[in-house]
Amino acid sequence: MMMKCKTAKENPYIGLLNLRNTQTVGLQTSPAQRLFSRQTKTLVSTTCYKLKPMSQDTTERFRREDMRQQIADRQDRSRRELKPLNVGDNVRMEPIQTGRREWKHATVTQRLKGRTYEVTSNEGQR
Repeated sequence: MMMKCKTAKENPYIGLLNLRNTQTVGLQTSPAQRLFSRQTKTLVSTTCYKLKPMSQDTTERFRREDMRQQIADRQDRSRRELKPLNVGDNVRMEPIQTGRREWKHATVTQRLKGRTYEVTSNEGQR
């Protein structure tokens, strides 16, 4: 959005305001309306009635929850349960330091709880 405003030589804050006031597809409200329960001021003239807070329509809230549930169901189709790791299993450890990309080889030393494990890298790092 900022790059678009820069190339058009427009105020980027007005562009963000317009983006927040644009209604979302599938819903009858904009992100600003859902957050503040009212429309925010724009350069386009609006009535004072629309700038006053209103209670959110329950059907709108149910529609939003239904959309979230549909997205979650779609993502859950490709998920599968992972088998638990055993002590002594070889694993790879993601680097903690930012900027490093190389994952290290490690060994599971202890199962803590749930899917949390204590591992020791080949260099002896825990």
